[in-house]
Amino acid sequence: MINSIALSLILTPLLMPWAHAAAGKTHVEIPAAYDEIKMFENGREILAKTLVRNSEEEAKIIRDADSKVFKKLGVKSKREVIDKKLSAAYIEEVSKILAVKQLPEAEQEMFRVLDENGEVIRMVSLGETTRLAAASALPNEIGADIDPKAPDNPLLNELVRKWGGAYVELRTQDFLYSNQPETFFVLLKAHFFRKAGSTRGWKVFSKVTFIDSFGTELWVKHFPEGDIVLSIGNSDAPPSISDSGEAVALVTTDSEEGAGGEVLHVYGATGEEIFSYPGKDAGQETPRPSHYKLAANGRYLAYAIWLNNAPPLEPKPGMEVEKEAVFEITRQRSRTIFRDLKDKTSFEANRYLVYGISSDGIADVESYGIDKMTDREKLDLKKFLK
Repeated sequence: MINSIALSLILTPLLMPWAHAAAGKTHVEIPAAYDEIKMFENGREILAKTLVRNSEEEAKIIRDADSKVFKKLGVKSKREVIDKKLSAAYIEEVSKILAVKQLPEAEQEMFRVLDENGEVIRMVSLGETTRLAAASALPNEIGADIDPKAPDNPLLNELVRKWGGAYVELRTQDFLYSNQPETFFVLLKAHFFRKAGSTRGWKVFSKVTFIDSFGTELWVKHFPEGDIVLSIGNSDAPPSISDSGEAVALVTTDSEEGAGGEVLHVYGATGEEIFSYPGKDAGQETPRPSHYKLAANGRYLAYAIWLNNAPPLEPKPGMEVEKEAVFEITRQRSRTIFRDLKDKTSFEANRYLVYGISSDGIADVESYGIDKMTDREKLDLKKFLK
Protein backbone atom coordinates (compact mmCIF):
# COMPACT_ATOMS: atom_id res chain seq x y z
CA MET A 1 0.00 0.00 0.00
CA ILE A 2 1.20 3.50 -0.76
CA ASN A 3 1.11 4.53 2.92
CA SER A 4 3.43 1.74 4.00
CA ILE A 5 6.15 2.24 1.40
CA ALA A 6 7.92 5.42 0.38
CA LEU A 7 8.91 5.52 -3.26
CA SER A 8 11.42 7.67 -5.05
CA LEU A 9 11.45 8.57 -8.75
CA ILE A 10 14.88 8.79 -10.29
CA LEU A 11 15.82 9.76 -13.83
CA THR A 12 19.57 9.11 -13.94
CA PRO A 13 22.25 7.86 -16.34
CA LEU A 14 22.41 4.11 -16.79
CA LEU A 15 25.98 3.66 -15.60
CA MET A 16 25.78 5.79 -12.48
CA PRO A 17 25.51 4.00 -9.11
CA TRP A 18 21.93 3.65 -7.94
CA ALA A 19 20.96 6.70 -5.92
CA HIS A 20 19.66 6.04 -2.42
CA ALA A 21 16.70 8.21 -1.40
CA ALA A 22 16.16 9.04 2.23
CA ALA A 23 13.35 7.07 3.85
CA GLY A 24 9.98 8.69 3.31
CA LYS A 25 11.38 11.17 0.77
CA THR A 26 10.82 11.47 -2.96
CA HIS A 27 13.66 12.47 -5.22
CA VAL A 28 13.45 13.51 -8.86
CA GLU A 29 16.34 14.30 -11.18
CA ILE A 30 15.61 15.26 -14.78
CA PRO A 31 18.72 16.47 -16.62
CA ALA A 32 17.98 18.73 -19.57
CA ALA A 33 18.64 17.54 -23.12
CA TYR A 34 20.09 19.98 -25.64
CA ASP A 35 19.91 20.56 -29.39
CA GLU A 36 22.31 22.44 -31.65
CA ILE A 37 20.29 24.79 -33.87
CA LYS A 38 21.71 26.29 -37.05
CA MET A 39 19.92 28.59 -39.48
CA PHE A 40 21.00 29.40 -43.03
CA GLU A 41 20.20 32.12 -45.55
CA ASN A 42 21.26 31.72 -49.18
CA GLY A 43 23.62 28.96 -48.09
CA ARG A 44 25.29 31.11 -45.41
CA GLU A 45 25.07 30.26 -41.71
CA ILE A 46 23.34 33.14 -39.89
CA LEU A 47 22.64 31.54 -36.51
CA ALA A 48 24.17 28.82 -34.35
CA LYS A 49 22.82 28.22 -30.84
CA THR A 50 22.58 25.46 -28.28
CA LEU A 51 19.07 25.34 -26.82
CA VAL A 52 17.19 23.21 -24.33
CA ARG A 53 15.20 20.61 -26.27
CA ASN A 54 11.45 21.39 -26.42
CA SER A 55 12.05 24.94 -25.15
CA GLU A 56 9.82 27.76 -26.35
CA GLU A 57 12.76 29.44 -28.11
CA GLU A 58 13.57 26.28 -30.05
CA ALA A 59 9.90 25.72 -30.93
CA LYS A 60 9.59 29.28 -32.27
CA ILE A 61 12.65 28.88 -34.52
CA ILE A 62 11.21 25.66 -35.92
CA ARG A 63 7.79 27.27 -36.47
CA ASP A 64 9.38 30.20 -38.29
CA ALA A 65 11.30 27.83 -40.57
CA ASP A 66 8.11 25.88 -41.27
CA SER A 67 6.28 29.08 -42.17
CA LYS A 68 8.93 30.02 -44.74
CA VAL A 69 8.85 26.56 -46.32
CA PHE A 70 5.02 26.43 -46.35
CA LYS A 71 5.00 29.74 -48.17
CA LYS A 72 7.51 28.50 -50.77
CA LEU A 73 5.57 25.27 -51.34
CA GLY A 74 2.23 27.07 -51.49
CA VAL A 75 0.73 25.20 -48.51
CA LYS A 76 -0.52 26.21 -45.07
CA SER A 77 0.31 23.28 -42.79
CA LYS A 78 2.15 19.98 -42.41
CA ARG A 79 -1.14 18.22 -42.99
CA GLU A 80 -1.39 19.82 -46.45
CA VAL A 81 2.23 18.84 -47.12
CA ILE A 82 1.26 15.21 -46.49
CA ASP A 83 -2.03 15.41 -48.40
CA LYS A 84 -0.28 16.86 -51.48
CA LYS A 85 2.57 14.33 -51.21
CA LEU A 86 5.15 17.07 -50.75
CA SER A 87 7.01 15.47 -47.85
CA ALA A 88 10.25 15.03 -49.80
CA ALA A 89 10.15 18.63 -51.05
CA TYR A 90 9.33 19.86 -47.54
CA ILE A 91 12.31 18.03 -46.01
CA GLU A 92 14.62 19.32 -48.74
CA GLU A 93 13.52 22.95 -48.30
CA VAL A 94 13.71 22.83 -44.50
CA SER A 95 17.25 21.45 -44.71
CA LYS A 96 18.29 24.52 -46.71
CA ILE A 97 17.39 26.92 -43.89
CA LEU A 98 17.45 24.89 -40.67
CA ALA A 99 19.53 22.14 -39.08
CA VAL A 100 18.63 20.63 -35.70
CA LYS A 101 21.14 18.24 -34.17
CA GLN A 102 20.43 16.42 -30.93
CA LEU A 103 23.58 16.67 -28.86
CA PRO A 104 24.74 13.37 -27.41
CA GLU A 105 24.09 12.67 -23.77
CA ALA A 106 26.75 11.19 -21.56
CA GLU A 107 24.82 8.03 -20.86
CA GLN A 108 21.41 6.53 -21.48
CA GLU A 109 18.65 8.01 -19.32
CA MET A 110 16.53 5.86 -17.04
CA PHE A 111 13.21 6.35 -15.30
CA ARG A 112 13.33 4.49 -12.02
CA VAL A 113 11.04 3.97 -9.06
CA LEU A 114 12.79 3.10 -5.81
CA ASP A 115 11.39 1.94 -2.51
CA GLU A 116 12.46 3.48 0.81
CA ASN A 117 15.51 1.22 0.93
CA GLY A 118 16.72 2.33 -2.48
CA GLU A 119 15.68 -0.92 -4.17
CA VAL A 120 14.55 -0.61 -7.78
CA ILE A 121 10.95 -1.73 -8.19
CA ARG A 122 10.38 -0.23 -11.66
CA MET A 123 12.79 0.81 -14.38
CA VAL A 124 12.21 2.11 -17.92
CA SER A 125 14.98 2.95 -20.41
CA LEU A 126 14.16 6.21 -22.17
CA GLY A 127 14.85 6.86 -25.83
CA GLU A 128 14.61 4.58 -28.86
CA THR A 129 15.67 1.01 -29.59
CA THR A 130 15.42 -0.88 -32.89
CA ARG A 131 15.84 -4.62 -33.33
CA LEU A 132 14.64 -7.62 -35.27
CA ALA A 133 12.02 -9.88 -33.70
CA ALA A 134 10.09 -12.91 -34.85
CA ALA A 135 6.61 -12.04 -36.13
CA SER A 136 5.23 -14.79 -33.90
CA ALA A 137 6.44 -12.81 -30.85
CA LEU A 138 4.35 -9.71 -31.61
CA PRO A 139 1.29 -10.67 -29.51
CA ASN A 140 3.47 -11.21 -26.44
CA GLU A 141 5.93 -8.35 -26.96
CA ILE A 142 3.49 -5.66 -28.06
CA GLY A 143 0.00 -6.81 -27.13
CA ALA A 144 0.82 -7.60 -23.52
CA ASP A 145 2.87 -4.42 -23.12
CA ILE A 146 0.36 -2.01 -24.63
CA ASP A 147 -2.71 -3.51 -22.93
CA PRO A 148 -2.03 -6.26 -20.37
CA LYS A 149 -5.78 -6.67 -19.81
CA ALA A 150 -6.38 -7.51 -23.47
CA PRO A 151 -3.13 -8.80 -24.98
CA ASP A 152 -4.94 -10.96 -27.54
CA ASN A 153 -5.02 -8.29 -30.27
CA PRO A 154 -6.83 -9.39 -33.48
CA LEU A 155 -4.58 -7.32 -35.75
CA LEU A 156 -1.40 -8.75 -34.28
CA ASN A 157 -2.76 -12.27 -34.54
CA GLU A 158 -3.69 -11.68 -38.19
CA LEU A 159 -0.20 -10.38 -38.99
CA VAL A 160 1.36 -13.42 -37.32
CA ARG A 161 -0.80 -15.63 -39.53
CA LYS A 162 0.06 -13.58 -42.64
CA TRP A 163 3.81 -13.21 -42.03
CA GLY A 164 4.36 -16.72 -40.72
CA GLY A 165 7.96 -17.32 -39.68
CA ALA A 166 9.21 -13.97 -40.99
CA TYR A 167 11.01 -11.38 -38.89
CA VAL A 168 9.86 -7.84 -38.21
CA GLU A 169 11.78 -4.63 -37.64
CA LEU A 170 10.61 -3.46 -34.22
CA ARG A 171 11.24 0.12 -33.06
CA THR A 172 10.26 1.02 -29.50
CA GLN A 173 10.25 4.58 -28.16
CA ASP A 174 9.87 5.75 -24.54
CA PHE A 175 9.66 9.44 -23.64
CA LEU A 176 9.11 11.11 -20.27
CA TYR A 177 7.56 14.53 -19.58
CA SER A 178 6.93 16.26 -16.26
CA ASN A 179 4.97 19.30 -15.09
CA GLN A 180 6.65 22.47 -13.85
CA PRO A 181 6.89 21.41 -10.17
CA GLU A 182 8.09 17.99 -11.44
CA THR A 183 5.58 16.14 -9.28
CA PHE A 184 3.59 14.43 -12.04
CA PHE A 185 4.88 12.56 -15.06
CA VAL A 186 3.61 11.44 -18.45
CA LEU A 187 5.38 8.36 -19.81
CA LEU A 188 4.81 7.81 -23.54
CA LYS A 189 5.49 4.49 -25.24
CA ALA A 190 5.14 3.58 -28.90
CA HIS A 191 5.86 0.39 -30.82
CA PHE A 192 6.51 0.78 -34.57
CA PHE A 193 6.96 -2.36 -36.62
CA ARG A 194 7.00 -3.60 -40.21
CA LYS A 195 8.04 -6.73 -42.01
CA ALA A 196 11.84 -6.96 -42.13
CA GLY A 197 13.21 -5.72 -45.45
CA SER A 198 10.18 -3.56 -46.18
CA THR A 199 10.62 0.17 -46.80
CA ARG A 200 7.05 1.12 -45.95
CA GLY A 201 3.97 0.00 -44.09
CA TRP A 202 4.80 0.84 -40.47
CA LYS A 203 2.20 -0.31 -37.95
CA VAL A 204 2.06 1.53 -34.65
CA PHE A 205 0.59 1.04 -31.18
CA SER A 206 1.03 3.61 -28.42
CA LYS A 207 -0.02 4.31 -24.85
CA VAL A 208 0.21 7.03 -22.21
CA THR A 209 0.82 6.41 -18.50
CA PHE A 210 0.21 9.17 -15.94
CA ILE A 211 2.36 8.79 -12.80
CA ASP A 212 2.61 10.72 -9.54
CA SER A 213 5.71 11.45 -7.46
CA PHE A 214 5.31 8.18 -5.50
CA GLY A 215 5.51 6.15 -8.71
CA THR A 216 1.79 5.31 -8.62
CA GLU A 217 0.13 4.85 -12.01
CA LEU A 218 -2.90 7.13 -11.82
CA TRP A 219 -4.23 6.11 -15.22
CA VAL A 220 -3.21 4.51 -18.52
CA LYS A 221 -4.59 5.23 -22.00
CA HIS A 222 -4.26 2.73 -24.85
CA PHE A 223 -4.68 4.06 -28.39
CA PRO A 224 -5.92 1.99 -31.34
CA GLU A 225 -3.50 0.83 -34.03
CA GLY A 226 -2.54 3.73 -36.27
CA ASP A 227 -3.06 6.46 -33.68
CA ILE A 228 0.06 7.88 -32.08
CA VAL A 229 0.71 10.61 -29.55
CA LEU A 230 2.16 13.44 -31.64
CA SER A 231 4.74 14.25 -28.95
CA ILE A 232 6.60 11.03 -29.74
CA GLY A 233 9.44 12.20 -31.94
CA ASN A 234 7.93 15.67 -32.33
CA SER A 235 9.27 18.39 -30.05
CA ASP A 236 6.58 20.82 -31.21
CA ALA A 237 3.81 19.17 -29.19
CA PRO A 238 4.90 18.02 -25.72
CA PRO A 239 2.12 16.95 -23.32
CA SER A 240 0.98 19.68 -20.93
CA ILE A 241 0.38 18.78 -17.27
CA SER A 242 -1.27 21.08 -14.74
CA ASP A 243 0.67 21.86 -11.57
CA SER A 244 -1.30 19.53 -9.29
CA GLY A 245 -2.16 16.90 -11.88
CA GLU A 246 -5.77 18.01 -12.37
CA ALA A 247 -5.49 17.72 -16.17
CA VAL A 248 -3.23 16.45 -18.94
CA ALA A 249 -3.44 17.76 -22.52
CA LEU A 250 -1.91 15.95 -25.49
CA VAL A 251 -2.45 15.51 -29.22
CA THR A 252 -2.79 12.28 -31.17
CA THR A 253 -2.51 11.87 -34.93
CA ASP A 254 -3.68 9.13 -37.28
CA SER A 255 -0.88 9.79 -39.78
CA GLU A 256 2.03 7.36 -39.94
CA GLU A 257 4.19 10.15 -41.41
CA GLY A 258 3.83 12.55 -38.48
CA ALA A 259 1.40 15.46 -38.32
CA GLY A 260 -2.03 15.03 -39.88
CA GLY A 261 -5.40 14.01 -38.43
CA GLU A 262 -4.59 15.69 -35.12
CA VAL A 263 -7.02 15.39 -32.19
CA LEU A 264 -6.49 17.35 -28.97
CA HIS A 265 -7.38 15.39 -25.82
CA VAL A 266 -7.63 16.64 -22.24
CA TYR A 267 -7.84 14.02 -19.49
CA GLY A 268 -8.80 14.60 -15.86
CA ALA A 269 -7.04 13.40 -12.71
CA THR A 270 -8.69 9.97 -12.86
CA GLY A 271 -8.22 9.51 -16.61
CA GLU A 272 -11.67 10.61 -17.80
CA GLU A 273 -11.61 12.56 -21.08
CA ILE A 274 -12.98 15.99 -20.22
CA PHE A 275 -12.46 17.55 -23.67
CA SER A 276 -11.44 16.60 -27.21
CA TYR A 277 -11.27 18.48 -30.51
CA PRO A 278 -12.19 17.57 -33.18
CA GLY A 279 -14.03 14.25 -33.03
CA LYS A 280 -12.26 11.11 -34.23
CA ASP A 281 -14.45 10.97 -37.37
CA ALA A 282 -13.89 14.62 -38.36
CA GLY A 283 -13.46 15.18 -42.08
CA GLN A 284 -10.25 16.11 -43.85
CA GLU A 285 -11.21 19.78 -44.12
CA THR A 286 -11.91 20.11 -40.39
CA PRO A 287 -9.49 22.63 -38.81
CA ARG A 288 -6.93 20.79 -36.69
CA PRO A 289 -5.50 21.96 -33.34
CA SER A 290 -1.94 23.11 -32.73
CA HIS A 291 0.14 25.14 -30.23
CA TYR A 292 -1.98 24.26 -27.21
CA LYS A 293 -1.50 25.60 -23.68
CA LEU A 294 -3.07 24.40 -20.43
CA ALA A 295 -3.56 26.64 -17.38
CA ALA A 296 -1.51 26.02 -14.25
CA ASN A 297 -4.59 24.57 -12.49
CA GLY A 298 -5.91 22.70 -15.55
CA ARG A 299 -9.08 24.79 -15.87
CA TYR A 300 -8.32 26.89 -18.96
CA LEU A 301 -7.13 25.73 -22.36
CA ALA A 302 -5.95 27.50 -25.50
CA TYR A 303 -5.21 26.10 -28.95
CA ALA A 304 -4.84 27.42 -32.50
CA ILE A 305 -6.69 26.36 -35.66
CA TRP A 306 -6.38 27.28 -39.35
CA LEU A 307 -9.65 27.86 -41.24
CA ASN A 308 -9.28 26.04 -44.54
CA ASN A 309 -12.64 27.25 -45.83
CA ALA A 310 -12.24 30.96 -45.06
CA PRO A 311 -13.19 33.39 -47.89
CA PRO A 312 -10.41 33.92 -50.45
CA LEU A 313 -8.26 37.00 -50.06
CA GLU A 314 -9.62 39.97 -51.99
CA PRO A 315 -6.83 42.33 -53.08
CA LYS A 316 -7.06 45.76 -51.50
CA PRO A 317 -5.83 49.05 -52.96
CA GLY A 318 -2.12 49.41 -52.35
CA MET A 319 -1.62 45.80 -51.22
CA GLU A 320 1.41 45.14 -53.41
CA VAL A 321 3.71 44.29 -50.56
CA GLU A 322 3.83 40.52 -50.22
CA LYS A 323 4.16 40.46 -46.44
CA GLU A 324 0.99 42.55 -46.12
CA ALA A 325 -0.91 39.97 -48.15
CA VAL A 326 0.47 37.15 -46.01
CA PHE A 327 -0.53 39.02 -42.85
CA GLU A 328 -4.06 39.57 -44.17
CA ILE A 329 -4.49 35.88 -45.02
CA THR A 330 -3.19 34.94 -41.56
CA ARG A 331 -5.55 37.41 -39.90
CA GLN A 332 -8.54 35.97 -41.76
CA ARG A 333 -7.78 32.30 -41.38
CA SER A 334 -5.81 31.73 -38.18
CA ARG A 335 -7.74 31.60 -34.91
CA THR A 336 -7.03 30.94 -31.26
CA ILE A 337 -9.67 29.14 -29.22
CA PHE A 338 -9.86 29.69 -25.46
CA ARG A 339 -11.93 27.29 -23.33
CA ASP A 340 -13.05 27.01 -19.72
CA LEU A 341 -12.91 23.24 -19.16
CA LYS A 342 -14.92 23.48 -15.93
CA ASP A 343 -17.83 25.59 -17.18
CA LYS A 344 -17.57 24.22 -20.75
CA THR A 345 -17.58 27.65 -22.37
CA SER A 346 -15.30 28.92 -25.12
CA PHE A 347 -14.59 31.89 -27.35
CA GLU A 348 -12.69 32.37 -30.60
CA ALA A 349 -10.20 35.19 -31.15
CA ASN A 350 -7.76 36.35 -33.80
CA ARG A 351 -4.43 34.60 -33.80
CA TYR A 352 -2.35 34.81 -30.63
CA LEU A 353 0.84 33.19 -29.51
CA VAL A 354 -0.04 31.99 -26.00
CA TYR A 355 2.93 31.79 -23.64
CA GLY A 356 0.93 30.55 -20.65
CA ILE A 357 -2.33 30.78 -18.67
CA SER A 358 -2.48 31.39 -14.93
CA SER A 359 -4.88 29.62 -12.57
CA ASP A 360 -7.09 32.72 -12.39
CA GLY A 361 -7.55 32.80 -16.17
CA ILE A 362 -5.00 35.45 -17.16
CA ALA A 363 -3.39 34.52 -20.48
CA ASP A 364 0.06 35.83 -21.42
CA VAL A 365 -0.39 36.41 -25.16
CA GLU A 366 1.22 38.15 -28.09
CA SER A 367 -0.65 39.15 -31.22
CA TYR A 368 0.72 38.88 -34.75
CA GLY A 369 1.88 41.90 -36.72
CA ILE A 370 2.78 42.05 -40.39
CA ASP A 371 6.25 40.54 -40.06
CA LYS A 372 6.76 39.84 -36.37
CA MET A 373 5.01 39.36 -33.04
CA THR A 374 3.69 42.60 -31.55
CA ASP A 375 1.65 43.83 -28.60
CA ARG A 376 2.36 41.34 -25.83
CA GLU A 377 -0.40 41.66 -23.25
CA LYS A 378 -2.32 40.01 -20.41
CA LEU A 379 -5.72 38.77 -21.55
CA ASP A 380 -8.36 38.16 -18.84
CA LEU A 381 -10.21 35.12 -20.18
CA LYS A 382 -12.96 35.38 -17.55
CA LYS A 383 -14.37 38.43 -19.39
CA PHE A 384 -15.01 36.32 -22.48
CA LEU A 385 -15.68 32.84 -21.08
CA LYS A 386 -19.27 33.42 -19.88
